[in-house]
Amino acid sequence: SVGGGRPAAVLAPLADTLASFDLQAARRLVFAQVLVGAQEDPAGTELGVLISQRNAAAVDAARQAIQQGQTKLAILYGALHTADLGLQLQNTLGLQPTQREWQTVWRVPLPAAAAPELNALPALLRPGNALRFMALPLLLLVGAADYVSTLDQIGEAVTAYGASSDGYISIFLTVFLYVIRHGFVYYATSTWALDWNGEMFNSSTALE
Repeated sequence: SVGGGRPAAVLAPLADTLASFDLQAARRLVFAQVLVGAQEDPAGTELGVLISQRNAAAVDAARQAIQQGQTKLAILYGALHTADLGLQLQNTLGLQPTQREWQTVWRVPLPAAAAPELNALPALLRPGNALRFMALPLLLLVGAADYVSTLDQIGEAVTAYGASSDGYISIFLTVFLYVIRHGFVYYATSTWALDWNGEMFNSSTALE
């Protein structure tokens, strides 16, 4: 998306539910974010090719049904198929979208909606706010501590082994493990905690 990723809209409500010890709502929010994250554009990937092929088969079946005189059709498909299927229906059959209707599967009431009186509290005393403000500094603190620890391990390896093959192997393993740890964190953050596809949720009182 233009402008890069931004913090996912689900993070603040998730902090609220965790601070309120509403684990059921937190699990629902995590599950919803997983579903939304899975909808990242798969074009150019093996999954994207598979989706396109399945959509082509569905469009071909719809074309045959129209040729047989059917005037009302329904296509049941998963969320990942939406964008490509819509394009194929327009390009192949000349169909155009005329209406969009959202169906609520389930709702996740947020603490602020469930207890409006919480809004009267100072910002720092509201459930979840302290957790929000502490999350990023805590993550940076853990990353910095790991970085310093990695440098210490490298120094110990140089002191213990010097310029020997064992020393080089020890340093390599230390750096490799550091990259793996932080690579996993950054990848998880970029794919789960950042929104690359625009607004995920639009309701300010509850997530649907």
